[in-house]
Amino acid sequence: MKLALLGRNKIGFVNGKCKKENYPESLWDQWERVNAIVLSWLMNVVDIHQIGGIIYATDSQALWDDLKERFEKIDDQGCNCDKSKEFVQYVHRQKLYQFLMGLNESYSQARSHILLQNSLPSVNQAYSMILSDENQRAITSSNNSLWFTWFKFW
Repeated sequence: MKLALLGRNKIGFVNGKCKKENYPESLWDQWERVNAIVLSWLMNVVDIHQIGGIIYATDSQALWDDLKERFEKIDDQGCNCDKSKEFVQYVHRQKLYQFLMGLNESYSQARSHILLQNSLPSVNQAYSMILSDENQRAITSSNNSLWFTWFKFW
């Protein structure tokens, strides 16, 4: 989200550099319009189940700070204890399962292959495996159609 705001030259609305008070009163209406746009962008990236507490926000910086407080900190102490490591592994495993279960039925064989591995891959590794499987299918499909065309020609 930060990258999107930076690319649209709106990062100042969430980091405090672009406050309404910094502009002449004649520009406040324009500031309000841009602030409303940034607010809508922020609200659109929040899960529908989490939006209840932020739906009435009127200031994009306040909303940004609220979201940052809620979601940026996983562990205040940053410990490397076993429980923390287990939780991180659990979250990564859940993300992998969510990705695999989101695939359509044509990927069931690749999904099963990934799930049967001794150590589960990361989501990025699983995505790479799915792409490889998809490319293999495309090659096989084009070879079959070429073979059929060749056979039909004879």
